[in-house]
Amino acid sequence: IRGAFVGFLVAPIGVAFWWLFANSWHITETPWLGGLLGLIDALTVMEICLLPLLVFMIVDGLAYWNKYKQTQDWIRVVESGNTSLFKPDALKVTTYEIMAPDWVPFWESGSKSLTPAQESKQLDQEIATVEKTLAQWFPEDDADDANKKKDDNEKEEKIRKQAVEKTLQTMKDSLFGLSVKGYCEFFYFVVNSVAFYGYLMAIVAFYYPDDTAQPYYVQTLKFGYANAIADWTGNFAGDFMWTIEPIVILGSPFYLSYMQPSSSKKISAADDDKVKKE
Repeated sequence: IRGAFVGFLVAPIGVAFWWLFANSWHITETPWLGGLLGLIDALTVMEICLLPLLVFMIVDGLAYWNKYKQTQDWIRVVESGNTSLFKPDALKVTTYEIMAPDWVPFWESGSKSLTPAQESKQLDQEIATVEKTLAQWFPEDDADDANKKKDDNEKEEKIRKQAVEKTLQTMKDSLFGLSVKGYCEFFYFVVNSVAFYGYLMAIVAFYYPDDTAQPYYVQTLKFGYANAIADWTGNFAGDFMWTIEPIVILGSPFYLSYMQPSSSKKISAADDDKVKKE
């Protein structure tokens, strides 16, 4: 639902960009595309649609930082070996997502519509996957030797420990990405807030053209500057911010992968083969 709502907001902004492009070529000074009034209407639509997106940027940034803290706390719990905290009863969905970073339930994977039989089968497979993951982290502790046979096997124990260590290292590696993604969301918030305020000056100058007969709050919005200066400066700030943002978005996968700390405890293929041979 949120994805559809965001798309509903982004689409009008994309369409309104045509008026900004036309304004750069002074086309809006002609009657084409509705002239100056068409530009102002397009900017107004952009401003309205941008407001909820600014809220989402704050919400997403806080969510990334919250997950960063939860991951960090869970790593401490696992490494401390505190059995009063590190137990199945303490698990939540968010905790399991931290323990299994690659886990995506089938109902969130974008699968096509399923029949009741197919959905039941997928659910059984999902439960089996979750049980297998939990068995690695929380091996059964039963007094019955028959039930403990697998855990008592040295080979299986080594495999289990390596799986836990590998997942634990994946959790540690994810901390950098979660932190940076949180900062990126707040960076986008600042950039888009400046663009929002900058383009607002054009709307204010259009509806209050007389510098000498403006309400106090309008003059305050413009920081006391004349319409011409506020309009030009605001338009420049908006264009500049919305030039920086796509550059950062397009370049972020490259420099983030470059800055990502390398894992120091990943299990090598040789180690896996060694365990299998033992």
